[in-house]
Amino acid sequence: MIYLILFTLSATLLLLGSIITFALPIEESFAARLVTVPEQWDVVFTGNDTTNISVARDPASAKALLLKFLTKNRMPTYRTLGHVAYGLMIVCIFSLVGLIREGQFRKKQLSAEQSPPPYSSPAAGSESGEA
Repeated sequence: MIYLILFTLSATLLLLGSIITFALPIEESFAARLVTVPEQWDVVFTGNDTTNISVARDPASAKALLLKFLTKNRMPTYRTLGHVAYGLMIVCIFSLVGLIREGQFRKKQLSAEQSPPPYSSPAAGSESGEA
């Protein structure tokens, strides 16, 4: 019974997880949009003096550095959602194997209960005192 509950629950959560997207926090959704469509945005320096910026002096290199940083340092939600799905898959497979093994065990148990008793020889009956 526990295998059936685990299988149903994990399969349902996997199905819902593939259909429904989880809502990300506002910072993560903004960073995700920046990474997915880099051609739709650009870096603009507000001041004319870019000599204080030691990392990137032009907008193209600043954009490349920002994209590299965002893809390298993704927020924790991106990392945990995949692990939840992998964990659910493992639970689903484990419970499915458990259901199959439980079904085979029940079949063997049922066939053992319905089988006739072991064969007793007629000679065994004559030894009981019948002569």
